[in-house]
Amino acid sequence: MFKSKRTALIKALWRSRVVERESALEETLYQACKCLFKRLKKSKDLEDLRDLLVAAREGGDETPGPCFLADSEALETQAGRFSPEVLTCRVWRWVDIDERSRLKSRPCCERRSRKSEDGLVCINPYHYSRLDGEDDAVATRSDAGLRISTCQLLVGEKKSDDCTCSTTFTVSSITADSETSPTRTLSEYIQSLGKGTRNWCNISYWELMQRVGRMYNSTTECVDVFADSSHGNGLCLGKLSNEKRPDAVKRVRDHIGHGIQISCEDDGVWIYNHSDYPVFAQSPTLDFITKGRLPAVKKVQPGYSTRAFDFERCREMLECEKTPQSGNIPDDPFSFRVSFAKGWGPNYTRQYPSCCPCWIEVFLNVSR
Repeated sequence: MFKSKRTALIKALWRSRVVERESALEETLYQACKCLFKRLKKSKDLEDLRDLLVAAREGGDETPGPCFLADSEALETQAGRFSPEVLTCRVWRWVDIDERSRLKSRPCCERRSRKSEDGLVCINPYHYSRLDGEDDAVATRSDAGLRISTCQLLVGEKKSDDCTCSTTFTVSSITADSETSPTRTLSEYIQSLGKGTRNWCNISYWELMQRVGRMYNSTTECVDVFADSSHGNGLCLGKLSNEKRPDAVKRVRDHIGHGIQISCEDDGVWIYNHSDYPVFAQSPTLDFITKGRLPAVKKVQPGYSTRAFDFERCREMLECEKTPQSGNIPDDPFSFRVSFAKGWGPNYTRQYPSCCPCWIEVFLNVSR
C-alpha cells in the first residue's frame, strides 16, 4: 500500500476514535496506533477496519465485523506498554481501560478458540467485552477438571449405592442410541444440545408479572436477545406485542437496543451486554457464591460480560446438597434471570424480578 494512502486511512481511523477529555496522551497513542497498523497481515485490512470503526462511531452500527490480525507483541509508549487489543479498545471504545484491564473475546471472534502459537492477535475492538474484578479470575479458566462423576451430573448412568448426594440430576440424551460417557463435561453435553434440531436452552420473556409471547427455543450456542429486528438474529422482543403494556415497560423497552448475547461456553453460560444500559443477572450459582439469604443479583454494565451460570459451582452446589429455595434463588436449579435496565434485590426498591419492567428467564435443558 502506498505511504500516502496508508497515512490517509490512519488519519480517517483516528478521527473516529473516542475523544478523551485530557488529550495529553493523544500524540503518544496516535504514534502507537501507526506502529500497530503496520503490523496488519493483510494490506486491505486497514481499509476494512476504517470502514468498520467509522460506521460504528458515526452511524451507531456496532456490527462486529471480521477478525483483523496483527503481531501480538506489546507496544512500548510513553504511557506504558499496551497489548495491541487493549490499545485499539482504549482508542475506539473505552478510554478508561489500561493494561491492567481485563478483556474477554466475544463468541464472534474466530481467534478465541485458536491457540496463539502463530503470534497473532485480533485487534478488532468490537470482538471484545470487559470483565469486572469478580470475573477477572474466571475468564480463562479451563474446565478440564469439571468431570462428571456418578454422584454428580450424570449422563446415562444410574446413581451408585455409595453416593452421598441427596439429589441426582440427569442430562437428557440426544438420541436413544447415542454414546455417552461419565467423564463428559456438562458444558460439552449442553453445547451438543444446541446442534442440529436440538436446543440447549429455552427463554421466556416477562413484563412485570405477565409473560409475553411464546417460549423461545435456541438451536445455536449463542442467542441474541434484542429490541429491534435490525439488530441481529434471535429473540426479537420488538415483535412481541402486549395490548396492556404499561408506560414503565415501554420506557425500558426503548433502552434495550442491541440487548444481550447469551453464550454457552466451556465453563458456563455467559451474557454479553451490547446495550447502552446495564442489565442484571441472578442464578443459583451466583447465589451460591454469596451464601446469603437474599438473592445475589449481578449488575453488568454496557460493554461488559459476566458468567451468569457457572458449571463448576453448579457441581459444587449439588455435591454439598444445596437445594433451591423459593424466594432465594430460582426454583429451577438450571435457570437464571436477566432484567434490562432495572435491577432488583436488597439494594433496590424492587425485591423480585417480577417487579422489573422487562426481564427474561433462561432454562437450560437439563432434566431431573
